[in-house]
Amino acid sequence: MNLKTYITKFALLTLLLLGIVAPQAYAQNKITAKGTVVNTDAEALVGVTLLIEGTTEGTATDINGKFTLEVTEGAPVRVSFIGYKTQTVNAKSLMNI
Repeated sequence: MNLKTYITKFALLTLLLLGIVAPQAYAQNKITAKGTVVNTDAEALVGVTLLIEGTTEGTATDINGKFTLEVTEGAPVRVSFIGYKTQTVNAKSLMNI
């Protein structure tokens, strides 16, 4: 086997392995953050916006104040609602705000 064939096969094998390993490593950091947003009287807040900072990805709370968001663990999530001060919290699996 000549050097050119060896380099070509090595490069293809490397690309193949990167294509398999890289997406799995990235996916390990993603979590499904779930939780409820309530006011100081423990009443559910409907329509609160949760936005992953630095992206256009986010969600809003449902009629029970609940939400689900696919996010990288620890990523800053901006929580905002009309009449309330905007907060930034770090994403985790269970987020009760």
